[in-house]
Amino acid sequence: MAEYQFFFWEAMKALGIALLALAAAKAVTGLRATGDRRLHRAGIALYVVILLLAIWGAHTIGYDLAAHAYYSTAQNNLLRHDYSHAYRNAERAVRLRPAILSHWQTLEAAKLGLHQFESVLDDRPALQSLSKTSDEEDVMRWAVAHFYLGHYDQAIALILPFVQNHRAYPLPYTLQGEAYLQMKEYQRAAAAFLACLQIDPTQPEAVEGLAHAYFLDGDAPRAIAVLSQTEQQPFSPESRQRFRELQELYAQQ
Repeated sequence: MAEYQFFFWEAMKALGIALLALAAAKAVTGLRATGDRRLHRAGIALYVVILLLAIWGAHTIGYDLAAHAYYSTAQNNLLRHDYSHAYRNAERAVRLRPAILSHWQTLEAAKLGLHQFESVLDDRPALQSLSKTSDEEDVMRWAVAHFYLGHYDQAIALILPFVQNHRAYPLPYTLQGEAYLQMKEYQRAAAAFLACLQIDPTQPEAVEGLAHAYFLDGDAPRAIAVLSQTEQQPFSPESRQRFRELQELYAQQ
């Protein structure tokens, strides 16, 4: 729907410019037909102005269409996890039309996929200047960037308001738990992973995180019990294999 709306409004712009140029040209022709030299010279000047305005309008529409083409291509690149091409195309869209928030968001998603975490945070003021309220996905990208840069306190500071307002969304709890693990706050980490599993008990990252939090807190039997309980849930064969390996590891300690 958004794609159709974009091309509809671009077509309306082009039609408006064409009609305006046509109407202005007719008016100028009327001035020249009077035979007055001054009006004739004024008519020539107006022709030049009309021509320049038409060129400017076509140039603007051309930039809009080119930027949108790069943006759409970058979106398709992201769907295929082709982050390098997504980055190049999104960057071109931003250069052509830097005032469009969705172009920046696509660029940030590509940067995150390429692990350009510092660059994601550097772009934060640009995104905030384009929107009064930060998009949920933007907040999560900044939190992830802070996490991988080792800024665990800042990652948690971004996540806490998010989980308070979106209690049915499990993934922020997992990131929160991982940050607490890195800070060696194992009980807080366990609480975050439990909150995630209460929403969705089939999150393998939360299961591993919870077991790891118990193990690092000195409770290996409880960690093994968490992994044993996964037999009741529909996890993938890869996840089940990972759980068995962790059970064996914890049992040896």
